[in-house]
Amino acid sequence: MPITLLAGQRPKGHCDGVGAAVQFDGVHGLVASNRLPPPNTGNKLIACDLKNNCLRMIDLNSKQVTTLTRNNGWAPAYGWIRDSAGRSGGFTGTDTGEFRAPRKLVFDRSPTVKPHSALYVTEQRGVIRLDLASGERRILPTLRGLFLSGIDCAPTGILIVSCLNTNSLYTLDGFRAVPKLLVGDPKTGPDFKDGSSHVARFRSPLDICIFDHERCLFVADRLNYRIRRVALPYQLFVP
Repeated sequence: MPITLLAGQRPKGHCDGVGAAVQFDGVHGLVASNRLPPPNTGNKLIACDLKNNCLRMIDLNSKQVTTLTRNNGWAPAYGWIRDSAGRSGGFTGTDTGEFRAPRKLVFDRSPTVKPHSALYVTEQRGVIRLDLASGERRILPTLRGLFLSGIDCAPTGILIVSCLNTNSLYTLDGFRAVPKLLVGDPKTGPDFKDGSSHVARFRSPLDICIFDHERCLFVADRLNYRIRRVALPYQLFVP
């Protein structure tokens, strides 16, 4: 089982290119697809480059790495988009064209959305939805104040996110919906407990993964040094 280099080198930095000519600074979440909308068709891997405040796209055939968006204003793939007032930040719920320390990402699985045409990204301000065809970016406005890490999307399009400062999991159904507590208790602090959704406790739930076949969620409970299994309600899987 050979292991080979796809892209990157030491020292850390930011440089696009091919193979060992590429530099990253804090690679986090990854998603792969062969069904992205034009102009990014083909076999592609998208990575969160946390300390460069951007997403990087790797062509898995040519090994070419490009930057999708960058916090210094350079965004060759999609351009630099601000909100209608020309601002470049804040919880306006409109387009800002920025990422701030992106950590994890997942495709939008809503039944009304073309597969692999949009991403949700967790970052410093909450969650940003990126339309891969138009380049439109929108901050989900109701997640302010939550230090989010893991994210996944149910077949119904409902998001599940893990929060490090409350050690809890939340669901979000709709762009302006209020997040609903799924598992944990933000008032009690970090702990380890199994049990029902209101009894269970986490200690730094770093990442999550929905498993459709068993209608469950796996949680990387980092500081409890465990992987946890959460049974999910039927409604998350049936539109």
